[in-house]
Amino acid sequence: MLAAVQGLYPTAQDKNGLAEGLWKQTLKLTDTKLEAVLERTKTMFDYAQQNFAGFSYASIPSGFIGGKFAMTADGTWDETTIASAAGKDFSYGYFPIPTSDNAKDNAYLGGKVELTLAVPSNSKNQGAALAYLQFFSDPTNYQTFLKLAGFAPSQPNITASPFLTSIQKYTTTFSPAWDTIWVANSKAGPKASFPFNYPGIAPLGSGTAAQAAEQAQADWAAGH
Repeated sequence: MLAAVQGLYPTAQDKNGLAEGLWKQTLKLTDTKLEAVLERTKTMFDYAQQNFAGFSYASIPSGFIGGKFAMTADGTWDETTIASAAGKDFSYGYFPIPTSDNAKDNAYLGGKVELTLAVPSNSKNQGAALAYLQFFSDPTNYQTFLKLAGFAPSQPNITASPFLTSIQKYTTTFSPAWDTIWVANSKAGPKASFPFNYPGIAPLGSGTAAQAAEQAQADWAAGH
């Protein structure tokens, strides 16, 4: 679903406009373009490994390394998992899932800021908290963290992994991922949490993309 939103709403402005339109109810989840998010998610489901819904997320990297899956839809955070399990002899790359009919829109990599750390102004232990942040931000310690966690560096002059370096061409324009912009409505029903109801599409659910969109719109409208 995130890849489908990324292709159809590639920039931050596009995604912010989508979120605003949904909250102001000038857009509906059954509108043609919004339903297309679910239609293209369904297409990816149809091309996926048979019975993929029965595989646990944790088992995907080992299946990929072992040749059970030709490719995997994943985030860069799993690079360290794959690299540590496969070793240097396993070579792999990245390409954006082409969910847009406009090739240029498919060139964006939907990204997430690796961590946001802050010290509350009313904290009773500001000295200790700031000392920890200084320790964490030390270039040597930060480089170790990146190696273990698989995140892209947000500090300057920090060496990225060869894999992350290989995808730099997709990051020249930062495009925030949909789940970093969307704020769920606690008053809406469960089928509008994302708010795209991809769990309602077979085989995760039992419906078509259109039926899932109708369910999401009903739950979304109920929260306003």
